[in-house]
Amino acid sequence: MIADPWPRLVTTVGLACLLLLSPGCKEEPPPPPKKAPRKVITLRVVMLVETGANLDSPPSSTGGCKLTRTEVTMLVNELVAFGNNAAPGVVFLWNGNVQKLESDCMKLLGFPFPPCFSQCSLTGVPDNCPRKVDVDWYTANVVNHAAGGPAGLVQADNYVNDDCTINIYFVGNGFVPGTTISISGVTSIPSNPVPDFVLITDFAFDDPDAPAQPTELQRFRTLLHESVCHWLRDDSSHPVVPAGVCPHNLCIGGQTFQACTAEYGAVWPSLVPQNVQDAISA
Repeated sequence: MIADPWPRLVTTVGLACLLLLSPGCKEEPPPPPKKAPRKVITLRVVMLVETGANLDSPPSSTGGCKLTRTEVTMLVNELVAFGNNAAPGVVFLWNGNVQKLESDCMKLLGFPFPPCFSQCSLTGVPDNCPRKVDVDWYTANVVNHAAGGPAGLVQADNYVNDDCTINIYFVGNGFVPGTTISISGVTSIPSNPVPDFVLITDFAFDDPDAPAQPTELQRFRTLLHESVCHWLRDDSSHPVVPAGVCPHNLCIGGQTFQACTAEYGAVWPSLVPQNVQDAISA
């Protein structure tokens, strides 16, 4: 007698069903996206002041930085807090220390000397006024410079030369080289052959008696712009923006901001575009 084939078929089908129901046959969930690697950047913060100045109560008339230590701390803490907004994984580390760099050339002499007259001989500087030096003067005479020299430094500058440290200098004022146009901030990017750094002025411009304006530095997001859009990206250029366009982009230039002041509510935008984040993360 031929055996009934159905029990075998049932058994085979039943085994197939068991296999389909076994844990090994379940559809596995996709792996979680990988987190962006951390990019840790250390901040070194320096205030360039006249010799003997008190960082907590600087002279009201000086060629040096007129921001207080508290105001500098506020601005740097904003950069630290910005961190991951610059690009995924970016972390700014700061130990809270503000280094004091004293310069004899930042001290001004009173009457009968002309206004804003330095006790140093600042060759080529209009009226011998340290608030009328250009940014190249800081590069040549302050950043990574030994004690003494044309800037009359009391201490040597302990510049940190690596790609993981931003040396941030808070100074009095600086002109665009070859002009009498004051700046709020400027960056020497890491790929430059000269020392790279971020330089932030006290926003009193070339007036030795005008007060520092930390709230204006906040409004213009000067330190964020210089550190993120230029130093981290290693690019000194601003995006090309057609006339009439107001992108919400931290990296815009001053002309774009002036044309779009109303659109921006008179506050510099803070968004970092994807192409800049990609450049930072590369």
